[in-house]
Amino acid sequence: MIHAFFEFPLLPAKVTDVSKLKEVINSDSSTSFVMAPEVAKFVKDALVINTTIGSFKNTRFQFADGTYIAFDSKGKSTLFHSDNPPDWARTKREYSRTQWLTNHGLLDAPAKALIAKMLEIPLKERREIADNLFNLDLDKLIPSVGARSTAGNRNGKSTKPKISDLGSVEYFLNFFARLRECVTTDTFPTLQKLMDLGEQVSVNQAPASVKQAVRTYYKAVCGEQIPNNKVVEKGYPELYCMRIKPAIEAVEAVGLDSYYAKLSAAIGLAGDCTIADFDFHYQ
Repeated sequence: MIHAFFEFPLLPAKVTDVSKLKEVINSDSSTSFVMAPEVAKFVKDALVINTTIGSFKNTRFQFADGTYIAFDSKGKSTLFHSDNPPDWARTKREYSRTQWLTNHGLLDAPAKALIAKMLEIPLKERREIADNLFNLDLDKLIPSVGARSTAGNRNGKSTKPKISDLGSVEYFLNFFARLRECVTTDTFPTLQKLMDLGEQVSVNQAPASVKQAVRTYYKAVCGEQIPNNKVVEKGYPELYCMRIKPAIEAVEAVGLDSYYAKLSAAIGLAGDCTIADFDFHYQ
């Protein structure tokens, strides 16, 4: 079975977050849904780290920037560009007139049912769907309204890093292997080391979602934050590694796959918890 996901700005997204993405991928029938920009970004960020992702096997992703990615039955990815799109690529209008109607049970429904469904949708999305269904060319009559940025610290909300999970057991295993190597060699497990960036790549160049996931995993395993520059500058990495070694051995004792499964579930339940406040104990 194939699970296809399309990033169409302004079309209502069925796959609104990472947990919904996992749910759809694990379903027993082929699916084709619109994904939110946050989900699209998550997939792209995951590919920066690894081009083979087992949890994405038999999936297809079409992004708003004109790129496409297909994962085969083993999770190996293939990238396509707008100048050579795959045969499963769809325009917004093609998708709206077939799959969107199918997903909402409207493909063969009477006009009355379509009207009722349209009235449930917010005006901006309703205009987009109507434009796609009926070739109204509304953008020629009224300027399109772009998405407004919500970045920054507004209304006094905290900007502290929030917990994150990449949803990939393969990536967690790679992270843990790098952590184990640091401890074995008495090396400070810095973010640079744990992400395996090498000396030529700056941490600032890495995707934010990946950095947050690594910080989250480290906090869960070791019960503290990744050592920062001040800690490293003080020296004595062998003492630091000796202190966190029991925590690493405890995870190995219960099994990495089992540990990650419960950790991933805990992250999902914790919602908007900050990394600093996140506290996980395997039970």
